[in-house]
Amino acid sequence: MLQVRVWDEQEWNASRELYDGLLRRSNANALFLSYDWQSLWWQHLIQRQPHEKLHVHAAYDGSELVGVLIVVSGKVRRRRLRFRSVQVAGSRLTEARGALTEYLDIVAVAGREAEVRAACLRSILQHERCSEFVVGWTGAGEAWVSAIENLPRPPWSYVRRIDPLISYQADLSTGFERYLATLSGNARRSLFNQRRKLAEKGELTVTEVPPAELDAALQEMNRLHALRWNAPALSGVNLRVHEDLIRRWADSGSVRMSIIRIDGKPISVLYDLRVGQAQFNVQMGFDPGFDSSISLGLIHLGYAMEQAARDGVQTYDFMAGTGRSTDYKKRIATRTANVITIQYLRNPILATIFRLYDAVQERRSRHDREHS
Repeated sequence: MLQVRVWDEQEWNASRELYDGLLRRSNANALFLSYDWQSLWWQHLIQRQPHEKLHVHAAYDGSELVGVLIVVSGKVRRRRLRFRSVQVAGSRLTEARGALTEYLDIVAVAGREAEVRAACLRSILQHERCSEFVVGWTGAGEAWVSAIENLPRPPWSYVRRIDPLISYQADLSTGFERYLATLSGNARRSLFNQRRKLAEKGELTVTEVPPAELDAALQEMNRLHALRWNAPALSGVNLRVHEDLIRRWADSGSVRMSIIRIDGKPISVLYDLRVGQAQFNVQMGFDPGFDSSISLGLIHLGYAMEQAARDGVQTYDFMAGTGRSTDYKKRIATRTANVITIQYLRNPILATIFRLYDAVQERRSRHDREHS
C-alpha cells in the first residue's frame, strides 16, 4: 500500500522540480495541473481566510513519489450551515473566488492513477476531518465516485454528481487538412473557406504576438470582447492569474496570441496556451461591428489550429462552454469529454439535506419532461 505524507504550503513552495518531474510522467492535464497554474490560483484566491490552508497529499512507493493531490481545506458556510470542507485546488464549489479551472484530478505516474487516488482519499479522510470533499470540474468523475464507494464510509454519506459540462477537442494528429475533411461543409466554410471573403475587405494580416507585446494584446482582446459582451474577456482574479502566467511563460513559447488585422486595424485577438502537444483556446475577442456574414471568431480559430498542427500539436482543446448564440464548439470538434463536479458529504445532516434537495429537483425535472 502506498504511504501518504502531507506537505504544507512551505514544502509545496520548495517542491517545483520534484512536482514537474511527476507531472511529466503522468497523464494529468499539463496546463491546469501545472505548478505555475496551481500556485497562481492559490496565490490569487480572493477573500482567503486565515483558516484556509493549502495541503498536498503526496503518495510514495518506498522513497519514490508516485502521485499528489493538491487541496484547500477550511470552513465554509452553505445553506446556513458552517462546516469543514476539503476541495481540490483549482475550484471552489458555489464560490466565484478563484480563476476558472478545468480537468482537475490527482497527478500520478501514468498507470497508477487509481491507487494514488484511493491513497490520497484515505489520507484526506484521516487527516482533514472534513464534512465535505469536493473535486470540481474533473474529467475523472466516475473514477472519483468509484474511489469513494470502495472505501469504508458511513451509511448516511452521500455522493453527488453536479454541474455537468461538456468540453470539446479537435484531433490535429494527422494534420490540419485531414481535420478539415472530417467537418461538415458548413463548418469547413466558416472555419476555412471564408478566408477569401475576409481578404476582400482590405489588406489582411494574421500575426503572432511577440513576448514584449503580450500585455498590450491582452488589453486589446478585452476591449474587443467588451464590444460584444459588454464585459472584458478576462477580469478580476481570472485576469490577474493569466497576467502572471503570461509573464512567467512569455519566453517559453507556451503563450500563443495572434491578431487579425484589416488595413492595419485589429479586428480579432485570440489567446491560447500551448503545453506539450496540446493547445488550449483560453479566450478571444473580435469586433462585433465587422461584416456579420463572416464568422470572424471561427476564421481566427482556423488560423490558430492550422499553425498549431504545423507545429506538431496533436490536440486543440476548446474546453467547456458554448457560444453566445450557437454551440460552435460542437460543430468543429472531433471528440468530447464530460467534465463534472463530485461532492462527497460525510456529515449526516448535510447528507440528508442534499439528498432531499436532489430528490425534489429530480421530481420537478421528471414532471417537466412528462408535461412538456
